[in-house]
Amino acid sequence: MASSYHSLIQEILATRKSRTNPHGASPETVIRRITELPPEYAAEIRSIARQLIVGLPLTGEGALNSMLEALTMRRDSAAGDLVIDALKSRHTMQKEDYVSMLEELDRSEDASASLLAVLADGVDDPDRIDLAVTIRALHSLQHGQAAPQILAYVDHPTRAVRGTAIEFLYQFDDGNNAGPLFIDQLTHEQEPHIMEMLIDSLTSWDQLPDEHFLREVADDSTQPHSLRQSARRALKYHSEGTSASGISDGTPPS
Repeated sequence: MASSYHSLIQEILATRKSRTNPHGASPETVIRRITELPPEYAAEIRSIARQLIVGLPLTGEGALNSMLEALTMRRDSAAGDLVIDALKSRHTMQKEDYVSMLEELDRSEDASASLLAVLADGVDDPDRIDLAVTIRALHSLQHGQAAPQILAYVDHPTRAVRGTAIEFLYQFDDGNNAGPLFIDQLTHEQEPHIMEMLIDSLTSWDQLPDEHFLREVADDSTQPHSLRQSARRALKYHSEGTSASGISDGTPPS
C-alpha cells in the first residue's frame, strides 16, 4: 500500500510547473492536492520530503518547498522539524518561505536559531551559497539580535553577502559596533550601491568617514548620481558640524 501512496504523491509532484515542464500545474495546485490527501498518506509525504532534503541540490528545491508547505498546511507533527532541516541546508535558497512556515507553526524562535546556526557555520565556510538569503531571512524576521554575528560579513568577498549584511546592520545596529567596520570597508569597497549604504549609515550614526575621501567621491563624475549625493550630504555635515542623527530611518538607499 505504501508503494501506491508513494507513486501517487510522485505523480502529483511530476505535474508541477518547472523549467522542464513549463505548462504544468501551479505550485499552489500541487500543494492543495497533497494537502487534501487522506491521513493515511501522512507517513509517505514525510518520507518523500525527507528524501528531497537529503537529495539536494539534485532533487530541486521547488518540489521540496511544495511538500513542506503541504505538510505545514496539514499541521503534520513532523512538519516543523523537516522545515528546520531545509532551513539549515546549505543548498536551499528559499529560506524566507521556510521561515514563514515555521511562523505558521508557531516556531519562530526555531527559525531564528536555525538561521543563526547557518551564519555560525558560514564564518568557517565563506563559500556557502546560502549566506545572503540567510541574512535576508533574519532581516524579514526583524531579528536584530543577530547583529553581532552579522558583523563578520561586512567584508565578505561576495558582493551579495556583504551588501545584505551592511543593509541589515544599517537598520539594526546603532553604529557603536558596525561604525568602525563600515569606515574600514568604505576605503576599499568597489560597488557603488554598497558604498552609498556605507556612507548613508555612517552619516546617520554621526560617524563620518574621511573628508578627503568623501570629496573625491562627490567630485567623481564616473560614479552614480545617488552615490555622489550621499557623499555631498555627508560633507555638508562635516562642514556644518551638524548632528546627522535625524537624516535616516535606517532604510537603505534604493
